[in-house]
Amino acid sequence: MNDESPSVVHTTDGLTIVFRGRNLYHPATPRRSACARTQSVKVPNYTLVIVASPLIGHGLLPLLERCDGTCRFVLLELEPKLAEITRRILPREIFDDPRVTIVTPDTPDQLEHQFSRELFSHCRRAMLVRPSGGYALHARHYDRVLEWSQDEIRRAWQNRLTTMHMGRLWFRNLFDNLPLLPASQPLHTVALNRPVVVVGAGPSLERLLPSLSEQRTSLFLLAVDTAVPVLGSANIRPDAVVAVEAQHANLSDFIGADLSQTHLITDLFSLPSVARQTVSNRRSFFTSLAVESRLLDRLRIAGILPPELPPLGSVGVVAVALAAQLTASPIALAGLDFAYPDGKSHARGAPWMIRELVRTYRLRRGEIYGACLARPRISVPGKTGAPCKSDIVLLSYAEQVRALCAQRPGVFDVSPEGLPTGAQLVSGIKEYLGQVAHAERSANQSHTGPRSAGIDLTPAPSAQTIALFLKRERALVSATREAALAAAAHLTATTQNAFEQAVSETDYVACGLPITPDAPEAARPIAASAGFFLVRIDRAIARLEEANPRRS
Repeated sequence: MNDESPSVVHTTDGLTIVFRGRNLYHPATPRRSACARTQSVKVPNYTLVIVASPLIGHGLLPLLERCDGTCRFVLLELEPKLAEITRRILPREIFDDPRVTIVTPDTPDQLEHQFSRELFSHCRRAMLVRPSGGYALHARHYDRVLEWSQDEIRRAWQNRLTTMHMGRLWFRNLFDNLPLLPASQPLHTVALNRPVVVVGAGPSLERLLPSLSEQRTSLFLLAVDTAVPVLGSANIRPDAVVAVEAQHANLSDFIGADLSQTHLITDLFSLPSVARQTVSNRRSFFTSLAVESRLLDRLRIAGILPPELPPLGSVGVVAVALAAQLTASPIALAGLDFAYPDGKSHARGAPWMIRELVRTYRLRRGEIYGACLARPRISVPGKTGAPCKSDIVLLSYAEQVRALCAQRPGVFDVSPEGLPTGAQLVSGIKEYLGQVAHAERSANQSHTGPRSAGIDLTPAPSAQTIALFLKRERALVSATREAALAAAAHLTATTQNAFEQAVSETDYVACGLPITPDAPEAARPIAASAGFFLVRIDRAIARLEEANPRRS
């Protein structure tokens, strides 16, 4: 019965479809019934409308006519045999509507790549419309697409708000970090030559410190920055540390830490003071694509941009993604809880915990408990099924780790506390090492840290290459500043057009400003911002020339 092909049947009210023994529209009034379904749907502006099983389009034209240009429509057909009919019979007016995207994946796993990211950043909400009975054929998958779309819209708007708040700081850090690239080591040179443990700073790390210390020589510890002082309290020095924070908040993680034998892996957008915590031959950069910019495109074309990661938000998630890129061998997760008990956000020894405990005395109640309750708490099943407390932000981070683990076999979790990570739960470090030994015997080879197939092998750019790039970038920013000043002095169609074209090339100059370049009052703030970046670029060029003086 599953091999049955759909049939297109004529009725007095238009075409209907019969598939697997059922009518997917009303058998007598297919058009009127579908229109009645969509007529009752209220669509607010800026809505992503997911049309589940559009079939031949009954009811869709009136729906499109009622919605304004801010809405977007995804016509989603998950049944391949019905998708053929959609592509063949759907009215041309629907095909030609610029708001409409038709998605017909061969399998549900291909969905993510067929949704444009612009849909999520443009829309403010998502809703599901079911004009036909085709929805029932894959109801669970359609509902999951709706949930996924809602999550992606929420994440896109969180990123937009973060960009408004952090945009200028990110690009300032980028220009300050560029002079450090020539002497740094490319990311692919980090040798993960022992079984890897990705160490977070969750409360469960405390219980693991004795076993990590006992097995220290057998492990490669890839720690997040916040875990450095926690490990240091047990005299454990990590092999590599991952840092992504753009502000000074995590600089205290490195106070008193000896990083002379530790490799620092840091984001190109992160605080330059963190990157300077170690010697250059023990430092590597990557790029988290937290914001789109023409500057990043130019850096990529010039061969300067370090290996790229999508924006992952949490340093713990970034550390897992980096480990998956740097080695194809088994990986263990430790202290990545994404949950916390009342009054304890991190393991003991984390700077924030220490600072609050020191400030607590008889007349001043500590802020840890209140801070832990500041986010709405959610009780969810943990790794062992027992309930644990988390929040919306940490739930999203745990979801990202689960997605990474689903794509990458051989990931183990040695911490029974916290949210499920999607990794195979093992009893501890010893069992993880046993799993590694078993994998090596099965592969008939010793652990040499084989590379993941996706690792970027681009060599480090030279100082001359970066200096030349920055001088060209300076010319672009200077042109933007001149165009902005001209528009501010005498606004005409010509000066406004020249101004907007210049800003489109140096879009980061407007990043973080609560104003768009097409606004009449935008010229003066953008001129000031361009002047700010000219200073940062000049400093970067000077540092490159100081470190690499011309030979006489």
